[in-house]
Amino acid sequence: MKDLSYYKENVQSYVKHFFLEKYLERVGYNILSSADKFVYVDAFSGPWKSSGEKYEDTSFGIAIDRLRRIRDGIKAKRGKDVEIECIFNEKDTYAFEKLKEYCQSINDIYLKLENKNFEVLSQELPEKINRRFSLTFIDPTGWSGFAMEKIEPVLKLRGEVIINFMFEHINRFIEHPHQQIATTFAPLFGSDDWWADVTDLKNRGWKREDAILEVYKNALKRWGNFDYVTFTRIKNPTSDRSYFYLFYGTRHWKGVYEFRNVEQKTVNEQENIRDIAKKEKKKKKTGMEDMFFGEEDGRTSYLEAEKRESKERAYSELISMLKELETMRYSEIVGRLLEIPLLKPRDVTDMLADLRKQNAIEMPYLPYKRKKPKKFDDQHVTCNPKNMPK
Repeated sequence: MKDLSYYKENVQSYVKHFFLEKYLERVGYNILSSADKFVYVDAFSGPWKSSGEKYEDTSFGIAIDRLRRIRDGIKAKRGKDVEIECIFNEKDTYAFEKLKEYCQSINDIYLKLENKNFEVLSQELPEKINRRFSLTFIDPTGWSGFAMEKIEPVLKLRGEVIINFMFEHINRFIEHPHQQIATTFAPLFGSDDWWADVTDLKNRGWKREDAILEVYKNALKRWGNFDYVTFTRIKNPTSDRSYFYLFYGTRHWKGVYEFRNVEQKTVNEQENIRDIAKKEKKKKKTGMEDMFFGEEDGRTSYLEAEKRESKERAYSELISMLKELETMRYSEIVGRLLEIPLLKPRDVTDMLADLRKQNAIEMPYLPYKRKKPKKFDDQHVTCNPKNMPK
């Protein structure tokens, strides 16, 4: 992946690609440590607005580079050969020719190129991928071309999906007065009643943006039959407005665990970039360098408030779950709580350690001197109702 300078005015794409690269690395190593086959699908490949002759700042260029390193790393470390396939799809004829020209120079990774509407290709992918584990990246330029009903076969593949929900663009037109435009959102949400669901949440006290995200999250979970669906936010470079959200669906708690870990790295990178962007914007406006601009100007107050809110929500949900179910597995707790954005895996184990200290829960299989479970140390967690916080 190229450095930030290659992205010029498209900083949000840098953050998106930063996340993709880091998550692709995690899922690739995790899957290929036990399996020997992996498929990566890029639904809207492009290229668009690339600054590098070798397309290092495109999703397909990043994927090829990262998957090549994963394959070679597994071979060097374990002496194991793995099979990696990339399926790159691009509907636009001009962009597809550029993609095809680039991919002709790649001969060490199996590439399959498709020049189709993704909704059409979605019907064919189950047969092409079969039972191999896949990660599908859906990164459109708007809100059409990936209707829930049409991409259902892809969502139900053995694997995971990341979808770029173009919130700023969607939000601009989502309540458009013209019926012809308003009705185009029904396929995106997979329901004609999606706005009624948003309105219901708003009437129950939800913020408008949060309500829209929740309705899409529930739709993705339902259509894809995912156990866990979550998202991470990519912000406008110089304000705290949302640019887009990367939604993620998986059927394994370890997936959402890794997603949150990658989110931590991405948030730190994003805030560093935003500090620079805000400083440059202020300099252009005033003509003066601000020596004291930085973390105190925005990151601490806004981001830390969001993190505190996530922790408070998680703690409340944890108490409710334990009171209702009385006994849960650690994996189930982690998976469900880590659907909450900005929550760290360590936050969950810290909460469990705190409840154990209060004698509100028991973890009978946890060694006596260990205060909390390790990374993938699945435990039974039993509630002591009398000692649970109210």
